[in-house]
Amino acid sequence: MSLMHFGKASYTNGNGSTIITKRPEFQDMIGQNLDMSEYDAIELNTLYKCNLPTTFLQSCSFDDESLCQMSFCSSTERGWQRVSSVRAVNVTDHTYLHKKTNGSSFFMHFSVEGKNEGDSARLETKAMTPTRDCKVQCLQFYYYHSGNENDKLNIWIREHQNEADSRGLFRRMDSITGRPDNYWRLHHVPLNADKTFRLLFEARKGAGNSSGGFSLDDINISQTECPQIWQIRNFRKLKNYTASPLYYSSEGYRYQWPCPWRQVTFQVLDQNPHMQKRMSFERSLTTDPAMFTDGKIQ
Repeated sequence: MSLMHFGKASYTNGNGSTIITKRPEFQDMIGQNLDMSEYDAIELNTLYKCNLPTTFLQSCSFDDESLCQMSFCSSTERGWQRVSSVRAVNVTDHTYLHKKTNGSSFFMHFSVEGKNEGDSARLETKAMTPTRDCKVQCLQFYYYHSGNENDKLNIWIREHQNEADSRGLFRRMDSITGRPDNYWRLHHVPLNADKTFRLLFEARKGAGNSSGGFSLDDINISQTECPQIWQIRNFRKLKNYTASPLYYSSEGYRYQWPCPWRQVTFQVLDQNPHMQKRMSFERSLTTDPAMFTDGKIQ
């Protein structure tokens, strides 16, 4: 389902707004370039008698002490910890990035400081059961890698074959390692569970020393295909032209933006930790090699 809001000045004759919102705070937000608000979703679900989401499975920002019913397991004394900041490497919560939170905002952190190579800890979600005919899921989360380049964050899926199968079948779906960064990265992991499953985040200490580690925040799991993204930092400071990293399409072709006859959506991502409540601003376009400006594809 899609919903299009016209902007406040659509079809105006120049004598003021043609659309006045019932909630004044949305007057400057309406328009087809913004996602539906939380109130739009409630109104549509009520109108069409939708009691449960068809694609959404779970969200967690770790601000609640229940930790979204997640469980812990660690081979060392200090595993995953719920914290509001990590002073040693100057990491703060992602949910309310650069905003005052009065100590009410948290994230999960695994510190590698003082640990031995091979020490690890696991953070496991509650059980989820796919409900759609197409058994496709997408894990979306933010991570902050402040440790050593040899440290590793593994993402596992534990799928239960039936109710009697308490252990489940473990499969590693992704692994994050390499040079640390000084910012929160948005990451997606495609999943393909067809039975009840849980997700595990395993942080593992590698060779070398560091006072940092891995941090997690704003986890969302949905029954949708994962997008192919390019996270652009310092967007306002970019020049008129910039090239993306190399990507592989679903057909197996390697390409780089700007690329002809490809659709891209530019999105200014809303900071809300729950993906269903975000009102992100976005514009979509398809590149046309017949349209050039200064020799560059438009």
